[in-house]
Amino acid sequence: MKTKYNTVPKDRLTTVPLSEAAASASQLVLFQPEWLRLPKPGTLCIHSGLSRTVLYQLCKADKIKSTVLRQRGASRGIRLISYDSLMAYLGSLPADTNGGVSTTTQDPQAT
Repeated sequence: MKTKYNTVPKDRLTTVPLSEAAASASQLVLFQPEWLRLPKPGTLCIHSGLSRTVLYQLCKADKIKSTVLRQRGASRGIRLISYDSLMAYLGSLPADTNGGVSTTTQDPQAT
C-alpha cells in the first residue's frame, strides 16, 4: 500500500495571483534546510542546480562543509551537505555578467 503525501493542506491552496499571495505573510512559507542530502545520480540538486559529482568535488576540495551519517563500522553512509556553506560558497563566486555567453569573438582569418 502506497502512502499518499500531501504537502499542502487543502485549506492553504489558493487561486489568488502569486503577487497577492506572497504579500500575505500567513501564506508565505520559506524552507531552508540545515543539511542537504546529495541528489540521486543523474539528477541535480534542487537548491543549487549542481550535480552530485560537482557537490562531491566541492566537498573533497573543502569548499563546502559536509558530513557522513553511518553506523559504527559501516563503510557506506549518507553524505549530507551544509546548506549554509553551500550557499556561502555560491555567493562568493563572481557574478556572470553576460549570461554565460562569450563576448570575445575570434576572426577565422586572423590566424
